Amino acid sequence: MAELFADDFNRADGDLNAGADWTKAATSVSTNLIISSNSASAPDSSTEALSYVSTQSEIGDQYAEVQITAAPNTARPGILLRCQAQAVNANTYFLYHHGSFNELRIAKFVNGTLTTIAQEYSLFVSVPYTMRAEAVGSTIRGFIDDVEVLSVVDTEFTEGYFGLGLSRSSGSSFLFDNFAGGDFVTNPDPEVTTTDTLQPGAEFTLTATNYASAPVSPVTLTDSQGSTITVPVTISGSGPYTAVGTMPTLAEAVTAGTSLLFGDVTIELST
Repeated sequence: MAELFADDFNRADGDLNAGADWTKAATSVSTNLIISSNSASAPDSSTEALSYVSTQSEIGDQYAEVQITAAPNTARPGILLRCQAQAVNANTYFLYHHGSFNELRIAKFVNGTLTTIAQEYSLFVSVPYTMRAEAVGSTIRGFIDDVEVLSVVDTEFTEGYFGLGLSRSSGSSFLFDNFAGGDFVTNPDPEVTTTDTLQPGAEFTLTATNYASAPVSPVTLTDSQGSTITVPVTISGSGPYTAVGTMPTLAEAVTAGTSLLFGDVTIELST
C-alpha cells in the first residue's frame, strides 16, 4: 500500500468541504461533515453527509482508513471507496458502522439508493478503533484494528475516489480522526542484467530496470562460491539505467587481494 493522502483535521472549526481537498459526493445531500475540535463529525440534524478527496486522481485498487474516537450510538459513520465524481445522487461503496445494531456493513450507493451487500453482526469494539476499507479487483474488504471482519465481491464500481461518509446521524455524536487513503500500486523489484561474460580486464555493460531512483557506483559482484568484488561503474540514463565498468585484471585482483569469480554471478547495484 502507498499512502496518497492524509488528514488529521487539526484546523479551525468549519465545513469539511470548505478546503481544497474535500468535495461533496452528491449535490442532493444538503448536509456536510464538519470540523469540530480537531476532529470530523456531523451536525446534530444531519441525516446524510458524503465527501470524497477530490485532489487525488481516480484509482481502481485503493484503501482508506480512519479512527472512530467516539461511539456512533445510532449514527452510521464510515468510509467511501471508489466514489464517483460529484453528481446529483451518490454512487460509491460505503463501509460503515451501523450504530443501532452494532454491525459493520459494506454497502453501496447507486444513484442515491443505499443497499447493503455484506454485514458482520458481532462487532463489539470500544473506541477509539481504526476502520479500514480496501477495494482490490472486485473484492471489497472491511477491517477493524487491522483484523478483516467481512468481505464481498461486487463489480458495480471499478475506480473512483476515497472519502468519508455518514448515512444517518439523528442527533447521535461520533468523531472521525486521522484519515488516510492510498493505492495498492507496487513497483517491481529492481533488476540488473548483462549479456557480457565478466572476464578479467574486460569492459562490461549492465542494464538496471525497475529502480525508483538512480543507482550509484560501485557494483557488487558475488559468485556461486561466495567470493565478492566491487567494481566502479559509470551510470547514465533515467530508467532503465546503464552502468559501464571494467573488470579487474588478474594482476589487479592479486594486488588487491581479491578472488576471481567462478560460476554464476549475482549483480547488486544499490541506490
